[in-house]
Amino acid sequence: MQLSLTTKFRPDLRKKPRRSSLSSSSRSLHSISAEDSKDVYEPKRRVSFCEIDVVELPMILGDHPACRNGLPVQPDWDASDRYSISVDSFEETRSPHRRSGGPIRISSFDRLNLIRNVPLRDDASPQIIGKDEAIPNTDKIITPPPITAVSEENTKSKVGKQNDELRRLEHRLDVANTRYDMLLSRMDDLELIRLKERIERRRRQRQRRRLSMI
Repeated sequence: MQLSLTTKFRPDLRKKPRRSSLSSSSRSLHSISAEDSKDVYEPKRRVSFCEIDVVELPMILGDHPACRNGLPVQPDWDASDRYSISVDSFEETRSPHRRSGGPIRISSFDRLNLIRNVPLRDDASPQIIGKDEAIPNTDKIITPPPITAVSEENTKSKVGKQNDELRRLEHRLDVANTRYDMLLSRMDDLELIRLKERIERRRRQRQRRRLSMI
């Protein structure tokens, strides 16, 4: 009777590989990554700017409801000029007010100067933009209505009321002036009384000093 023994080899997973094998594997990986990095193309970063298209819009009268002082001004829809300019030239010539973070506003004085500097012809009229569309220019001469008797009476009554109001104001002013003069006179009298009291006090003090010296 024969007995056959078969043994299977089971590697011990707890054992660590030798240092030489680890170093060789790390070197091989490093060499492979270096070769791959040489083959990869790294593009250079470059930034370039094109020209800027500038559109100039003329300033016209607008209809902004929140304009308290002066006339409202707004840009027109029709461009007056179009041109291209480089970025450097644009940065040199642009207005510095756009660099701030605040809202862009035009003062009433600047708006008035803008309207004054607009060249107008003899047969031209200022262009006013409405809410929906522009008001067409007309060459019709608007004549005032004829003055009637009723309108004359109304104007006379208005003028009479204004004259009465002026008279009342003048009377009030005269009364105020008289009261002011009276107050000044009273103040003068009080000042005189105070001066007299001061003089009398000083005279008494001097007499007391003389008596004390004797």
